[in-house]
Amino acid sequence: MCIRDRYMGRLQFLDQDLKMKENLKHLSSVKLNNGVEMPQIGLGIAKMNDVAELQNSVLWSYQAGYRHYDTAARYGNEHELALALKKHNIPREDIFITTKISITELTYEKAWKSIEQSLEKLETNYVDQLLMHWPYARSAGDRLDTWSAMEEMAERGIAKSIGVSNFLPEHLEELLAVCK
Repeated sequence: MCIRDRYMGRLQFLDQDLKMKENLKHLSSVKLNNGVEMPQIGLGIAKMNDVAELQNSVLWSYQAGYRHYDTAARYGNEHELALALKKHNIPREDIFITTKISITELTYEKAWKSIEQSLEKLETNYVDQLLMHWPYARSAGDRLDTWSAMEEMAERGIAKSIGVSNFLPEHLEELLAVCK
């Protein structure tokens, strides 16, 4: 292979990379019911606790056009995500961060403590999306109290959007009966 062929190969790779970024832009985002724009493609970082792996994944996904990073208190890597974003000079306003309240934190008071800890670890003053990770609280009352705290967090701008994860229809119906 001559130098020209290697150079052309690199140009084709760069061209493919640019086309992929354009395709990601076209997929762009979906508008949530409160008007928040959420990128449709994101990087989930569950079980990604190796710092180098996480930092490389964040960099490569950002370079590829990803703008959504999905973490959770339970994953134990919120701070590592913050470090990766800082290391690669990725501006906070350019990305969408989802985190989740763990099933062990499903009460009104614990939900507030959980988001405070997540914000500290993520080194930010808000998250773009806060989810109740699982519906399995000690009681329906605890689950509803957690939702009430999350609604307050949304009202205060601590969470730009709120929602649930891994809920069954009966859990959703329960929330719909009381949500604002």
